[in-house]
Amino acid sequence: MPLKRDLDSNRWQLSLNSAALQFSIEIIEDFDDFYNVKDILILSLEYDKIIPVRHFTTERIYNIHFSYLAYYRGIYTSVFPISSNETYSSVTLHKVDEGIDSGDIIYQLRIRIIDSMTSRDLYHLYNYYA
Repeated sequence: MPLKRDLDSNRWQLSLNSAALQFSIEIIEDFDDFYNVKDILILSLEYDKIIPVRHFTTERIYNIHFSYLAYYRGIYTSVFPISSNETYSSVTLHKVDEGIDSGDIIYQLRIRIIDSMTSRDLYHLYNYYA
């Protein structure tokens, strides 16, 4: 499901819609048609809404989150680690539950933050490692 702010073309922020169009991947507008599909795998990346996991028959719902969980849940994950003088952040793969970035962590890849790094630099590293 596309973000409303995804403009279908790459700018400083990459467009998931653009990639889907390039590879002829269908973009869905809502989850209704997928609630009863068995063995479906859902992978979320920068989705801006809570996924209604209770409606799905599958438990294979995952998110790639751009920060070190359990810290920095939600948004602005490229800003908070830098403004808090962290020495590292992470790209985290976790299960999706009813909360906000609160599901069980599957894997984390640590990313070193250097002194001159901006939030935009960190965001680009998140994309690279995700």
